[in-house]
Amino acid sequence: MESQETLINQVPPQKYYFSLNSVKKTTLFLSTTTPNAPTYTVSTDLKTDKHTEVKDAHGDVIAVWSRKDLLPDTIAWPGREGGNSTAVKNWLKKGDGADGIPVHTLNTAAGPIVFRSSAKHRVGAYFPSKLASAASTDETEAIAYLVPKTEEHNLALVLSAPAQATDVRDEIMVAVLILEHKLRMADTAISVGGGKFEQNKTVAGYYVST
Repeated sequence: MESQETLINQVPPQKYYFSLNSVKKTTLFLSTTTPNAPTYTVSTDLKTDKHTEVKDAHGDVIAVWSRKDLLPDTIAWPGREGGNSTAVKNWLKKGDGADGIPVHTLNTAAGPIVFRSSAKHRVGAYFPSKLASAASTDETEAIAYLVPKTEEHNLALVLSAPAQATDVRDEIMVAVLILEHKLRMADTAISVGGGKFEQNKTVAGYYVST
């Protein structure tokens, strides 16, 4: 009989394509469904551009991400724990990896998951036990990562077997949206400012100290 680990490893990765090159207004489609049915819908209010809702395939709001000018940004899960909001910085905790490179850690039902940027993945998610350095980032298979938009395909989020459990998938997807938003904000600041101070905050060309 095959072990559970062997069976899990046989589950192919799932790829979710973004309808638009945006993390605040887009629809995610699972590539393996025929026809491709929406899996997540991300919408942001037009008036303030600071309140983003994420809905599942049934149209239910699963997460609310609010960006604030003075107070910390917040995240709320309407279907969990009464829908109370918490600061993003407490949910997606910033710290330093073993090599001193900034990372963000998310505690999930599958255990802690570490997000970081590298030469291989602009936003990649890893189990901490398999991630010791920037070098190992390129050698360790990420359990989730973003595939940048190209002329051939739209932006996409790839989830391996350990990341496909619904609750974990939801949290990883929302965390990726938030981190990619931070990267895009930093990209804009670097493009506009072009200062040495901002450039020194990059790793392999990607801004990670946000």
